[in-house]
Amino acid sequence: MTIFSTDVCIPFPRDLVYPTYRDKLVELVPYLPDVKSIVIKSRREEGAKIHFVSDWHVGGDIPFAARAILSDEMLSWTEYTTWDESELTMEWRLETGA
Repeated sequence: MTIFSTDVCIPFPRDLVYPTYRDKLVELVPYLPDVKSIVIKSRREEGAKIHFVSDWHVGGDIPFAARAILSDEMLSWTEYTTWDESELTMEWRLETGA
């Protein structure tokens, strides 16, 4: 298993960005050029934690030659996220379709 960690600075207040990204991610798809769709499969609340299962489908400008060998399964994944409101954190795990 590979573990990735990242820090990103966004020039907007945390109390606006955190719930927007958590609760309105599907609405942000038109602003994510390589993302075709995000489908929320489930959402479960558990105290300060919210658990999501989401299917992501990407594409973008993939050259025709590459498209011939890249299946839709290779350009999609299932994301499992846990948002912790008390810590203002999010942990995720991805399962690829390929």
